[in-house]
Amino acid sequence: MKKKGVIALGLGLVLLTVPAAAAQEPETVAAPAGSGCVSTITVNGKNLGEVALPDGQSIPARLLAEADYGFADWYPEEGQGMFSLEGYGIDVTFATGAIEINGEALESVTAQVKDGVTYLPASVIDGLEGYEVNLNPELDVYRIDITTPNGSPLAQLAYQVREASDANANNKVGAGELAMYGLEAEDFTEVVGLFPMNISPDTVLVGKVAEGKLDSVKTALEAYRKAQEDTFSWYLAQNLPKVQDARLEVAGDYLLFLIGEKADEGVALFQSTVESWTEAE
Repeated sequence: MKKKGVIALGLGLVLLTVPAAAAQEPETVAAPAGSGCVSTITVNGKNLGEVALPDGQSIPARLLAEADYGFADWYPEEGQGMFSLEGYGIDVTFATGAIEINGEALESVTAQVKDGVTYLPASVIDGLEGYEVNLNPELDVYRIDITTPNGSPLAQLAYQVREASDANANNKVGAGELAMYGLEAEDFTEVVGLFPMNISPDTVLVGKVAEGKLDSVKTALEAYRKAQEDTFSWYLAQNLPKVQDARLEVAGDYLLFLIGEKADEGVALFQSTVESWTEAE
């Protein structure tokens, strides 16, 4: 498949992920002598460790994409790479460093490609909606802190449940796109859905339900589950047991809907996480 087709299909999909981990205080690293430096990079509070950078301010594109539940791909015959972030497909031409974001070329800024690694200027990432890059200029160290749209506790929980339940749910959906799945955005105060492509029923939806809307959410999710059951009763029927074992769990104001291989593990993680949130309030 050619690059442009992958971008059209891939925005918002997650093909290669890094398991979520508890946030920790990032280490600080002094810059060594020479033209380059070593920086500590964090993404949404998760320490990715020390990374060699060509100038101390450029971001390794693949490292960021995979840490943020995106992916990277290469097209040797075209001399290009593509990096998928939340809502963005970033193309880099290796020979020139030219950058395109969602098909639009950037002017007066280029990527660096060194030893097979593509580095994007921090300003490019910082300019994406929902992303923020802090180079920590006040510190006498090299450390870069990046926050992304996937940094909210609810988004982190959705991805952690996906990993725990081994759910093949790669299409992240926000409140504005719920209608295509028969759900109403106003039924939630906050919601993150990870939905499947048509070869899988696997689904993870975590939301904080609006007051008085629990019954309507349950009804909509049962209709969604029934539609999946009708489909997979005749199409790729090996998935049918997962659909029949779909889980709908409520903990306080929070709700989990889950179709996955290891549903028990996903439910247990959801319950323990919401319990920890409640205790912290």
